[in-house]
Amino acid sequence: MAFCLAVSFSGTLAQTTSADSLFAWPDSLPTPAQAFWRSAAIPGWGQFVNGRPLKGVVYLSIHASSVAMAIRNRNRAVVGGGNPWYAGQAWRRGRNNWLIFGGLSYILCILDAYVDAHMATFDVTPVATITPSGATVLAFRVGVRR
Repeated sequence: MAFCLAVSFSGTLAQTTSADSLFAWPDSLPTPAQAFWRSAAIPGWGQFVNGRPLKGVVYLSIHASSVAMAIRNRNRAVVGGGNPWYAGQAWRRGRNNWLIFGGLSYILCILDAYVDAHMATFDVTPVATITPSGATVLAFRVGVRR
């Protein structure tokens, strides 16, 4: 879960393409509602259309792996092994844990796409200056539309 949050809040993992590339991003970004519904349809799609393909791939792989592990644990719970009562219960708990993890990562994916689409138009540029006393100051400018 910490990895999901780290990827969600990292702006440095964004990938861009050059103008002479075979694939270029569209000039207009989707609205927050479009990004929300795209991520709800397919986890990672909203991040991909927001211009963050690495985040999209990470969210899609996390969601797919949690579903795969839940199915694996479900199959093991049905088959059992050794003591069928204990083995079945343990595998069911594992299945439930993977479903909970998958659900939480799904919600985080949708919210991340929505917030990322909102923040796409904000210009946050760091400015580093050195004061006359020799101290270094790092400031951020955030442009807000009226």
